[in-house]
Amino acid sequence: GTQGSLSITPPSIAFGNQAIGTTSPASTVTLANTGSASLDVTALTAATAPFARAGGTCATTLPITLAAGANCTLTYTFAPTAAGATSQTLTVTANGPGS
Repeated sequence: GTQGSLSITPPSIAFGNQAIGTTSPASTVTLANTGSASLDVTALTAATAPFARAGGTCATTLPITLAAGANCTLTYTFAPTAAGATSQTLTVTANGPGS
């Protein structure tokens, strides 16, 4: 049968060194449906400080529907308030393989 297949590129973002109290340039993640049927992104972890979603072409409300062959982007920024390394894992859930 036909089904959607979610691809996330790149799988991670490295913001590198960022001065405290400043905001990084936005980094982009692309969600693409590489399958042969539409799929819905049904859950997307919200970015939490010092990370923030800055925009992109993906809808801001769920579900995000991607037709076969379609894609959309999410952009994120990093604005540290303290020194040291930090990270956040964002989980994307869709009704297709690869999520």
